[in-house]
Formats: sequence, C-alpha cells, structure tokens
Amino acid sequence: MRCARFRHQVDLMQDGALDQASTAKLQAHLDKCKKCLAYQQQSLKLRELIQQAPRPQVPSWLHHQILHQCKAHEPKRLRVRKKLRLQLVPATLAIVLSFVLGSLLGVTRFQMSALSNRVATDQVQEISFFGESTLVEDAFFGGGSGE
Repeated sequence: MRCARFRHQVDLMQDGALDQASTAKLQAHLDKCKKCLAYQQQSLKLRELIQQAPRPQVPSWLHHQILHQCKAHEPKRLRVRKKLRLQLVPATLAIVLSFVLGSLLGVTRFQMSALSNRVATDQVQEISFFGESTLVEDAFFGGGSGE
C-alpha cells in the first residue's frame, strides 16, 4: 500500500472507523515509516487544537431551518440520482454495441483483405505460369491486345 492510503487510514483510525485488522497493518506501517508517523502526530495535534477551540452558539431556529431545507431537497436529489442511473443503461448499451459492430467490421474487413490477397497471388501465379512478359503487359496494363 502507498503512504497516501495509510494516511487516509490514520484519519479513519482517529475517527474510530477502522477495523482491528487494518489498525494492526497501519500500526506496522507507522513503525517503519517516519513520514506517516509524523503525519499521525500532526493530525493528533490538529485534532486537539480543534477540540480546544471555542464553539460558536448556533440558534436553534437556524439548525431547524437547515434540516428542513435538506429534507425538502432530498426528493430532488433522489430524482436526479435515479435519472443518472437510468442514463447509464443506454450509454452501456451503446458501448457494447460499438464493440460488437467494430469487431464484426474488423472480421469482415480482415476476411475481405485475406480473400483479395489470395486472389492477387492466384493471378500472379497464372501470369507467371503463362510465361511471356509481353502478354502480361498487354493483358495487365493495356487492357487487352490492341494489335
């Protein structure tokens, strides 16, 4: 794991949201990594400073007004979330369809190019089997005998 992930786990551990197995892994990392240990110590100091700071008194009407507005906004948030979830279905289908069509087009194109290569080699063999270069030049480049 990278140090950034361990630092995130330091924050989780201080909030009490880290399980015992992850805490043990984190502690083992902190024993080895001085940077993460310094981060943990700074985080603890910051937490203490925040807890010692005076808390402002918030009027109860403001608290209730904020909760009321959050509750009123919740149905709109859920509708947007549902709408976005429904938009994922056509987008996913479009991606899958483009992969399928691209694959079919690629296979068809590959088969056509293989067939044209096979035809071209057959013509070369016939021309070389036929023998004379003047007849090859007349049939190939002149479009037939013009004599």
